[in-house]
Amino acid sequence: LYSFYVQMPGLILSDGITPADKLMKRVRSRFFKPKTRIWNRPSQLIKAVYRFPCLFWISSSDSFILSVSQLGMISAILGITGMFPAITSFISMICYLSLKLVGQPWLGLQMHATVIETNFAFLIGQLLLPWNPFVLVFIFRFLSWRVMLGCGAVKYGTGDRSWRDGTAMHQHYYTQPLPNGFTHIFHYQPSIFKTLSVWATHIIEIPMSFLAFGGAYCRLIAFISFVGLNGMINVSGNYGFLGLMTSVHALSLLDSAVWSIVEPLLSYRWQFYLIQDYYPIGFWTHVITFSIAMPYFLLSLVPLRSTFHGKVPWGTELANVARKIPGISPIANSLIPFVSRMFDKFSPFDTWMWGVLEDLHAYTTPWRLINRYAKFGSMSTWRGELIIQGSDDKEHWEPYEFKYKPGDINKRPPFIPGHLPGLDWRIWFLPTPVLKRGINGLPDWYFALLQGLLEGREPVLRLFKRVPNRPPKYVRTMLYEYTIPPLQNTDQWSDPGLEKGSYW
Repeated sequence: LYSFYVQMPGLILSDGITPADKLMKRVRSRFFKPKTRIWNRPSQLIKAVYRFPCLFWISSSDSFILSVSQLGMISAILGITGMFPAITSFISMICYLSLKLVGQPWLGLQMHATVIETNFAFLIGQLLLPWNPFVLVFIFRFLSWRVMLGCGAVKYGTGDRSWRDGTAMHQHYYTQPLPNGFTHIFHYQPSIFKTLSVWATHIIEIPMSFLAFGGAYCRLIAFISFVGLNGMINVSGNYGFLGLMTSVHALSLLDSAVWSIVEPLLSYRWQFYLIQDYYPIGFWTHVITFSIAMPYFLLSLVPLRSTFHGKVPWGTELANVARKIPGISPIANSLIPFVSRMFDKFSPFDTWMWGVLEDLHAYTTPWRLINRYAKFGSMSTWRGELIIQGSDDKEHWEPYEFKYKPGDINKRPPFIPGHLPGLDWRIWFLPTPVLKRGINGLPDWYFALLQGLLEGREPVLRLFKRVPNRPPKYVRTMLYEYTIPPLQNTDQWSDPGLEKGSYW
């Protein structure tokens, strides 16, 4: 939350690119007539809060927005120390949800929704903690499994062939949103390393995700695999708190014997969370507490199913291989169509119960409590960069240099662990739409950004590393294709039309 807090003046406060106050005025106009006192319409207010659940119905002034973010950070710190965990997780969840709703598009990534669900899952487990600590542990094992399996399934379901032929990582390192100082090292690795990385990702995210429900050694293998994969992702690029948060989920996979090693360093409360085998639980206590938490588990299957896009990962490929193996092909030819027909006829996804789950999940959607996780489903094959320039005479143009995204071809990409710069990250999504639709591919907030630069608004300018000495009369956006130069010059790189630097 602090990462976003330092960016708020330039992003969502009154002088920012997308002021939250203007957004709340538009939202109010959807539910209330002009000059209506919302507190005098309690039934309409309840409906409005349900559809747009945030604290900024109270006020959307800059001071109140800053206070909400500060309250969220204080609650998070208290929660980490084990003080009033149920209360602090609830407050953190509401504060972050409020900021997420008014912070679009800056807080519109999947990892931001994960923060809300993490707090919600912890709240469920915390409420049941006095009776059964293992519910909290199992909830996070389940969440860790969902995140991994969803990310694995979407790589197959989206139809991106690079994930099937093993070439997904060949361009990934230099086309990812925010490269870092190690990106070039990973890009220069042999093709076999990149291909093996693809297949390792498939194995870890799909079959090995089920080890989360196995015994102690299986879960230890899953933990090492999950943390190792996230480590590789975050060492080769800047992904904010994504890797840390996913690794925290994976901590629930560790057995009590592992936590016993660090037991002397833990407070009593954290021992209670993590060393669950020390507290024998009766059978009916398990049944009752898990029954209370069961709606969360069942509703979580709805967004998980959508990541499959109606396909079983590698099902067709495995069936074709089975048909070619001598001795197995006759059995496969008769058994596979039979199993397919049986699954279609008795599929749990075509029953009225599944329809009820989908309806119930739809009711929770405005609150972002149970979300869909499908990261890196489609991979980019080129890198475009929008370069903003200002001028007073339309002849001499000075660039606006971003703090973190590539711009200067001689600048080494920075390391920013834990920090997620909203503007630099969102700019990464724009080159492809611009290439396809021109100026029509730019969102409204981009034009608001340019307007802020023309007006010389200080909070907006602070989002950049270097700006012209004074607000220009004109601004323009140039689209360039960036790539990492090869270790050895080739005929392609001897083209005088190319601009070559130390890193790009």
